[in-house]
Amino acid sequence: MMCAAGIAPFASLLDLCRCVIKPQPQAQASLLAFNPYLTEQSCCRLLEGICTWMQLCVLEDRLERVSSFLQAPEDMEPLLVRVSKREVNTLRIGIHRWLLVQELRVWRSWAASDHLSWLAFEVEGQLQIRPTQYVVVEHLINHPGDIIQLNMGEGKTRVILPMLLEHWSSKGSHVVRYWQRGRSRTPHSPTPPFCRSGSTSCRLLWTKHMLTCSASCAHRF
Repeated sequence: MMCAAGIAPFASLLDLCRCVIKPQPQAQASLLAFNPYLTEQSCCRLLEGICTWMQLCVLEDRLERVSSFLQAPEDMEPLLVRVSKREVNTLRIGIHRWLLVQELRVWRSWAASDHLSWLAFEVEGQLQIRPTQYVVVEHLINHPGDIIQLNMGEGKTRVILPMLLEHWSSKGSHVVRYWQRGRSRTPHSPTPPFCRSGSTSCRLLWTKHMLTCSASCAHRF
């Protein structure tokens, strides 16, 4: 009757990701809201299946990146000017080989079952956390107040900061705030990835000079 009336609850892929990152009792309650006939054992098996599916999504995105690096696009802008056509092609091939090697060196150095919010961040952001990024995050979590230097382009803004916000906001005991000067916002600003990570686990609010991350779920969809 509810299906015929169009009012039956339907679980989207984003809803499944949200169920996984919740504590076990809340996750099962969320699944029962979509299907009240699920048993406790069925809920556990479904949550395990969702976790496996999310890891396969990360693997699929990685294979797509590897495939794109194997094909040097003709419309890629050369990084040098006044070079011959042969040198431009060599430059293109060199850049793609370097990106390919970087991608092939990535491997999961952490258990997905222990950090489901990070797994959801990978799925929604279509990325994979590098071992170096995990080492940095783990050190900062275990040694508050430490300062770590990382080269430009290693994912400090787009990966490491969202991971830290995900971890601290999941505690639920306090509000996490990320301070950034308004005029320093550039195309490399952390706004897009923070919003992507916030859609699954935390709510992010921009003010003029401050990004406030509260430990509540954001309903963007």
